[in-house]
Amino acid sequence: MNSTLKLIGLAGTAGSGKNTVTELLGKLFGFKDLNTSDAVRALTRHVYHLPHDYNPVRDQLYVVANYMRNEVHPAAMVKICILEAQALKIDRGVISGLRSMGEADAIRDAGGIIIGVDADPKIRYERIFSRGRDTEAQKTFEQFLEQDEYEKPRPVRRRSCTRHPIHPR
Repeated sequence: MNSTLKLIGLAGTAGSGKNTVTELLGKLFGFKDLNTSDAVRALTRHVYHLPHDYNPVRDQLYVVANYMRNEVHPAAMVKICILEAQALKIDRGVISGLRSMGEADAIRDAGGIIIGVDADPKIRYERIFSRGRDTEAQKTFEQFLEQDEYEKPRPVRRRSCTRHPIHPR
């Protein structure tokens, strides 16, 4: 592990603004985007033999991500993002899309911190609908709320951590 690597893990619901927070951290402090969702999309395309430019549907992503967490390692996708940071010699990274305690623990174990992001369900629904990225954008608000409840993460256990100041570049 690169001991100079500074990590921030972003946990949040779909459409909560994790990408916006990531962009701000990049612009203000020089953090690079290491998105677990991008890694899951790439792996899902591989598993389902989908074209490189195809956006997998949410149900496919959910199956692959949960398989990786439950059958391979609870923090498999986060560890892939950390490997990406090492391979590209990135010293400041934001790993967004955390969905489990194992993923949060992997960030903390690497010396990082966790930030939670959320927004009103109606705003999140409108954001997802405007993306038009997959079949999620075709759901009604009520269907979105049902899916949201199904995917609701468990509360993150707080763990003491050392403060790491982040200075603008």
